[in-house]
Amino acid sequence: MKAAQIAAPWGNAGNLISQLCDQKEIGHAYLLVGPANSAKTDAAMLLANAAVSRLDQIGPSDLGRPHPDIHRLEPQSATGYLVGQIREMLDDVQLSPICSPFKVYMMAEAQLLTSSSANALLKSLEEPPADTVFILLATSADAVLPTIVSRCQTIRFPARSQEQTVADLCASTGQTEQRCRAALAFCADTQQATQYLGDETKWAVRDMALKTLAGLASRDDVWAMSRAAALVDAATASTQSLQDAQEAEYDQAQAILSATALKEVKDRHKRALTAATRSGIMAALRAQRALLRDALLMQNNPAATPACIDFADAVTTFSRLSQEALLSCIETIGRAMRRVEKNTLPRLAVEGMLLELKETLTCRP
Repeated sequence: MKAAQIAAPWGNAGNLISQLCDQKEIGHAYLLVGPANSAKTDAAMLLANAAVSRLDQIGPSDLGRPHPDIHRLEPQSATGYLVGQIREMLDDVQLSPICSPFKVYMMAEAQLLTSSSANALLKSLEEPPADTVFILLATSADAVLPTIVSRCQTIRFPARSQEQTVADLCASTGQTEQRCRAALAFCADTQQATQYLGDETKWAVRDMALKTLAGLASRDDVWAMSRAAALVDAATASTQSLQDAQEAEYDQAQAILSATALKEVKDRHKRALTAATRSGIMAALRAQRALLRDALLMQNNPAATPACIDFADAVTTFSRLSQEALLSCIETIGRAMRRVEKNTLPRLAVEGMLLELKETLTCRP
């Protein structure tokens, strides 16, 4: 398979993947390694979209858009990938692509493949179907089992400075430096930042989260609880594009898949939707944490430019709190994030967080 031409405006990740793809056929298994602030996630999405030949049809903000032949996996257990999770993926591998010549399986945190889950994957890495590409991502090749590393083409991505990350994001999205810095302050990675910068519905969830935090001290508990419900509902609504894509994929699959395979598709869709909703809520909580960190920064350096500069008045107000109170609020948000990650009902986690934050903000100077 010849890779699609990868041109500007894809930044440094695009240049590297272009060099990889231009001169030869895309391989069947890649291991992309680098720290969290490297370009590995962007590159993985570029490579996946090249494999399904749609790079000439989309822009940077669309890279993370669902595609029926691009499958993204994350560990389902706190200890790593489950054997059943890998076997379920391998059952899907045997199916034909839905609308592309190839199908792609992206596996985040490949260093969390346990020995048993890795063993389940090995045979497919050694002898994959001709229409399948595996893309594994990890922090370091040394952290991945050697049996996995030996069966993949390894591509290393160095850490990027904050300034380089901002510059790349500005170039790929056409957004201002100020807005890109704001996005990077609360998004998990540059891919999520690109999605938020290209989707006003998602950005509105971030703004709602910050307005909620700014208004807590002057409102009652009923308001806080209603805002928790509204924030969770908004994060869920922001996944509408994913739901639409899933419905389109399911409609296509009904014509070609068995009842058993259709159930697997439906189960996969449900997990993906849950993960997307959780991701939206986590981004909202990270945005609130970023504003409080801006307040801490202002306490130590009043001339510093806050990441949440569009909420500069709120940053100034929070900077008048004691450092103890700010740190307590940041820890409260951190606990809520951990609860959401552990599958606590998002509304309960956010409600509890807002009520605890309100108590801290009204009881401490």
